[in-house]
Amino acid sequence: MLIDRSHLPWGLFSGTVLGLGAVTYVMYSAQAPHGPSGGTVPGLWYGVIATGMLLCSALLAVRRPLRRWRLGSLAFWLRGHIWLGGLCVPFLMFHSGFSWGGTVSWLLWLCVLFVVGSGLLGLGLQQLLPRFLRATSKAEIMEAPSAYQGDRLLVLADLRMSDVCCRPQPNLPERLQEAFAVVVRDFERSANGTLSRSEQHSSRMHVLRSLQPQEFRDFLWTLARSARHELRLIAAETDFPELLKKTYPKLQPLPASPGGDASTVTQVSVTSENSGAGTADEGSMAGRPRSRDVPGDSRGHADVLWQFYISEVRPFLAGACSIARRSDDVLRAGATSQRIFQRQREVLNTSLHGPLQELQALCDYRRAMDQQRRILLWMNLWMLLHVPVSGMLLVLLVAHIVMSLRVVPW
Repeated sequence: MLIDRSHLPWGLFSGTVLGLGAVTYVMYSAQAPHGPSGGTVPGLWYGVIATGMLLCSALLAVRRPLRRWRLGSLAFWLRGHIWLGGLCVPFLMFHSGFSWGGTVSWLLWLCVLFVVGSGLLGLGLQQLLPRFLRATSKAEIMEAPSAYQGDRLLVLADLRMSDVCCRPQPNLPERLQEAFAVVVRDFERSANGTLSRSEQHSSRMHVLRSLQPQEFRDFLWTLARSARHELRLIAAETDFPELLKKTYPKLQPLPASPGGDASTVTQVSVTSENSGAGTADEGSMAGRPRSRDVPGDSRGHADVLWQFYISEVRPFLAGACSIARRSDDVLRAGATSQRIFQRQREVLNTSLHGPLQELQALCDYRRAMDQQRRILLWMNLWMLLHVPVSGMLLVLLVAHIVMSLRVVPW
């Protein structure tokens, strides 16, 4: 959460409460015959107020199960968590008379300071890291993180390069191989010879919109729309499976399940994102996409572009999203990547500068996506420290209350 003008009411409230608490503590400590202590009535009241603030801050953890009750927005709860969590520290000091106390009180103080410190660390990361990302990244990532982000960039690059260079892609990541085979199978089953063209289109559209899980359905639908509107390789989204078969000749549809029909909802298994993309080879030229004929004087340049894509760009698009990246990846640095693409631009025919620019844009997007994931990882790692110690703090707080009630003179 960013600290902005929306925090002004909470800041004024916290400042007012802290000021009142400080004034009353000065008056109380001046009149206490044996000095301030948590066992006195004012000290107990400071402890009750601090405990209430801690419990209100802890309610953020149960806000999600209770969201159906509509007890305020998430932003309201986050602001309360920040300001009340920080405000409880001075009231705990007022309660203890600025002393460490016994063993339980000492442990309680350590937990309080650790929780508040880790919370301030997380709050500072949330202020600095997004600004750093916007300042250093040229590509703006508008979509939410998804397991198919990297796969989408890889498939779009494969489709474009296969179309430009008239080469089939030799391999496909294993999990996409299986998932695409399921889609191709269902589309082929929907192409029944007894159906009219409009009926086949409706049947294939139903298959496309009925894929499961939803994340894979959205992924495939986005690819189909990009292939139609951006790459202009197909006339309709329902032609996308045919384009997949042309681009990946080794893609074979799975055998149809007995008793199935075209209306069956396809269930696609999902595994981890970054499966191996496979090694590059020439492969069979049968079934290659030929949406345009490459001019004779540009075929040699198309071969150079293809080799550059297979050897440098495709491995980067297939594996750059992992946190542990290869040290020999020459495209992972933005300045180095720009120089490499500039050298390719000087070598290639001007007719291939457009596809090369598209490749560079995909690499920039992949690099920004990888950087965003690393920053989000750093923004969330502090929670591994903040949350467990917060739970320990609540346990020690209960122990402190129980032990204190046994010795407080009523």
